[in-house]
Amino acid sequence: MRLIVLTAFILILQACATTLSEKASRLKPISESQKKDCEFIKLISEGAGGRGSVGNNTKSATNTALNEVAEAGGDSYFFVSSSATNMGTSVIVEAYKCHKRAQ
Repeated sequence: MRLIVLTAFILILQACATTLSEKASRLKPISESQKKDCEFIKLISEGAGGRGSVGNNTKSATNTALNEVAEAGGDSYFFVSSSATNMGTSVIVEAYKCHKRAQ
């Protein structure tokens, strides 16, 4: 019985994490030197916390930020920073458009 309750609790916590959208899963990370060849779109700061593990909160905050990059029209991102504690996690990313279509 304890195992069933523990398993259910873990599954509920995992379900709380934000999932990565299909569009966001196609984003490409870029380096500092690659940024100069791209168009800056916006700076994005996201956080997650209150429930679950530090790893789960980090994943959720990162996925939320990358989903926002995709929704803003970005195709690439630069990971600026992250901060994680037992209370929550925050991530900062820059959204970029780097891959221009050939005309």
